[in-house]
Amino acid sequence: MNRSNDYHVGISDPVRLRRDLLESTREVIHMLQRYERVEDLRAEKREKIKEMHSLFSDIRELSSKLKVIFPKINISSKTPKKIRTTVKPASDLRHLEKELDHIETKLSGLKHG
Repeated sequence: MNRSNDYHVGISDPVRLRRDLLESTREVIHMLQRYERVEDLRAEKREKIKEMHSLFSDIRELSSKLKVIFPKINISSKTPKKIRTTVKPASDLRHLEKELDHIETKLSGLKHG
């Protein structure tokens, strides 16, 4: 070895420098672990998408088979008829209220008597 090319530098706080380097290394390792998890999730997502495409193609194939099997029916697109509702006049409502009051008075008379 040639000693003339060696340089030495003095470090004022070597313990703190070592601790900082180790902490930085630990953070880098945590980031790499998270990156690996993301990559695993992406691979799983790609597999699920392939599976989904396969299922959709199966559904399309079965649907076309069903179209052949089922009879053809012409369905007209007529608008449905509107149902008319009859609103009872207010006089009928008053009449029903009077009957209800009459029944309630009879019931209260039976309870007390």
